Amino acid sequence: MHCRFRLSNKGVSFPEVLIAVGILGFALTGLLNGMVTTINLNRVTRNTSLALTHAEYVLESIRSTPYMSITSDINTGRWTMKEKEIKDEGLVPLINESITTAYSGSGPLTVTVVVKWEDTGGRKRNIELTTIEAGL
Repeated sequence: MHCRFRLSNKGVSFPEVLIAVGILGFALTGLLNGMVTTINLNRVTRNTSLALTHAEYVLESIRSTPYMSITSDINTGRWTMKEKEIKDEGLVPLINESITTAYSGSGPLTVTVVVKWEDTGGRKRNIELTTIEAGL
């Protein structure tokens, strides 16, 4: 019997190793980039969710306030907060976070809560919630 295939004692050549390392490096770079993007997106989503929670917290506080006191409390800055005041409320403040409230109308009142903060890389972000308080 005659065997067509010969076993070679030859190893892997240096150019083959370089090509394999290049392909592996390219694939790992893509995976790493995807992971970094996912981490940043998760951070942005977490911060947006936290800011929304803070705005809802303020709106719930306004809803539990007697209707006749809402406008004077907003005017005196009861629900205007910076990082220290947010922390004093038992909340976790975001970077350079501020919460402001405003109203319009006289009956019913349109109440707006705006939360501003800085995200990754110093990007300024904000979220705004508006509700109507009728004092019923």
